[in-house]
Amino acid sequence: MENPILIIGVISCGIGVLTYIGGIANKAKNDGRLEQKIDDLKAQIEKLDKHSDRITVLEQSVKTAWLRIDEITANIKTTTELLNEIELRCAKSHAGR
Repeated sequence: MENPILIIGVISCGIGVLTYIGGIANKAKNDGRLEQKIDDLKAQIEKLDKHSDRITVLEQSVKTAWLRIDEITANIKTTTELLNEIELRCAKSHAGR
């Protein structure tokens, strides 16, 4: 009678150990997937950082371009005012003759 109980006990322990080892193997497999996902996310973040640097450079270029546009607009306004002043003076000098 003791032999079957001993055999059942040993088999149960074997099943328990195998289940435990299988659980560890699955956890390791899932951890490997998780690590792969983390590595993928790191790679994507690095790409975003590179794009972020490019965007910063482009923003600076756009700001510089707008400053130049503002300068050109101011120069056009000044030139237009000067031309209008010259036109008025010419009109007055021709009217006085």
